[in-house]
Amino acid sequence: MSCVVAHDFTFRGVSPLIPHRSILLQRSELMRERMNQIVVMLNDKENNRFKRSVKKAGLTNAQYIRRLIMNRQIKENAPTEYGQMVYHMARIGNGINQISKKVNESNTITEDDAKIALALVNKCYELVKGLE
Repeated sequence: MSCVVAHDFTFRGVSPLIPHRSILLQRSELMRERMNQIVVMLNDKENNRFKRSVKKAGLTNAQYIRRLIMNRQIKENAPTEYGQMVYHMARIGNGINQISKKVNESNTITEDDAKIALALVNKCYELVKGLE
C-alpha cells in the first residue's frame, strides 16, 4: 500500500493516512484463504521428478499439488517451437488456399501449382515430424 503525504501529519509516530501495521496484518490474515500447511519429505529422485513435472506444467509447487489433490488434469506447456510451427503452418495454409482459389476460378491446375501445393504439404509434414 502506498500513500503520498505532502506534510508530516503524525501524532505520536502514527500517521492518520497510513494504516497501522496491526491493521495491515489483520487484513492479510483475513484475505488468506489457505491456512493449512503440509510438509512433505522427498528423496533426491522423487524431488527431481517432482521439479521436472512442475517445470513442464509451468506451475508453482503449490498450484501443481492443489491440481493433483483436486484430480484436475495437468497439461504440459507447449514446446517453445510450437509458436513458430503454428506461424509457419498458417503461412503454408494461406499459400495452399491461394492455389486452390486459382484452381477453382480457372477450373484447371498447372503443373507448377501442383508442385508448389505438394511442396507446401510436405513442409507441413516436416514441421510436425520435427516436434516428435
